[in-house]
Parts: sequence; structure tokens; C-alpha cells
Amino acid sequence: MVFALAVIWKTKYGNRYVNPGNAPLSEADINKAKEYDEFLRQKMKDIKATLKMRGFFAMKGCIKKWYLLGEQLQFLDDAPLRKICDPDMDLTWRALYDIAPELSPTGKLPREKERAEGARNHYLMCYRLARFDSLDAFEKSGINWQKFNDVCMSFGPTQMKDRKRLLEWIGIGEKKANFRLALQAIRQMSGIKSIHKTDTTLLSKEELFKALDIKFDELKAKRKLV
Repeated sequence: MVFALAVIWKTKYGNRYVNPGNAPLSEADINKAKEYDEFLRQKMKDIKATLKMRGFFAMKGCIKKWYLLGEQLQFLDDAPLRKICDPDMDLTWRALYDIAPELSPTGKLPREKERAEGARNHYLMCYRLARFDSLDAFEKSGINWQKFNDVCMSFGPTQMKDRKRLLEWIGIGEKKANFRLALQAIRQMSGIKSIHKTDTTLLSKEELFKALDIKFDELKAKRKLV
């Protein structure tokens, strides 16, 4: 049986069955969305217990805390029900505010309009954070949780392939103190809107750092001219 895509979001008016195309949902579609919702609730309950044992709730809102949560959220990659109800993994993140508000930055359910749906979604950013191999590169580059928001906005699939070396470059010399300018250099070199999209993984480390240094110096010079 083929199911329409649907994920349950809670609203003040009750359950909202969200699907990308807003196609009419059959009873089977709704039941499948309910099954996925129940699966998420049980899984997040287990995750909260695991995080409690690891001291998560005693931590302040630091990058290490959200890395722990992100590690736990990797289960979504291979979850069969997620692949049916949310194959592009776009809708589940908003639902997690309803299901596990204790894991949000405030520790409680935000107002409905504050439950971010896009790239700024808290759970999605935690998930992306844990895609990095470890926190070592962040610590060496001076990147805290607030700065990671900017990394999240700048690192698409292309940059993620070369994430370790790019973070290392950010932590060298004056780039660390000019963090946003360093991210801009990365975007202009390999981002979606860059004129010449460079696959940085094809460059040696020396070539990569040299090219980024040139781009960084160009941006710094332009800033001084303004």
C-alpha cells in the first residue's frame, strides 16, 4: 500500500496532519501518521531517560549538551516509519517540539509561532551538530552553540563533506576572531551562490587553505574600503 506523506503537529485547535502537497488523506494515511507519532513519542521517552543518565539536564545550554542530544537524534536516519511519513525529513523536526519540549532550549514547550519549522529548528541543528565527528574542531576554532547557528546556515552538503578541514581553517590565526568573515569566504568559494563552485575535497590541505586565505583577504580588504 502506498501512503500519502503526513506528520502530526500539535496546534491549539488539535492535531494537524501536515503533508507537503496538502493532498487529501485517507483513513489509512491518518492511521500511519498516528503510528509514526506514537513511535516518536516512545523513542523520545527512551532518549530522555538516556540523556538523564548522562547528566544532560544538569548541563547549561552549551555546545556539548546539544551534541549529546544530536547524537541521540541520529536514529531518524534509518527509521522505517520516518521514511514513509517524512521521507525528506522536513516535517519531523517541528513535531519534536510537541513531543519532547523538555529537550528544547527553555526546557518547556515554546509558543506555537516559536516552534521553528526550517533550518533554525533547535532539534535539526542538534542533529546536524552531531554529524560532525567530534567537538574537538569546534573547541579549537572557538565555536560555541551560538556560532554554530551560523555554521549550520553556511555548511550545506558540499561543505559537510570537507567539514573537518574547513573547521580547522576557521581556527587558524585571525579567522578565529573574524568568524563570520571566514564563513563568508567559505560560502563564496564553495556555496550554492558562489560564482565558481569549488569542490574543496579535490584540493590538498595546502591548496585549500591557500585558496581560502586569498578569499578571506579579499573580503577583509573590501570591508576596509567600505
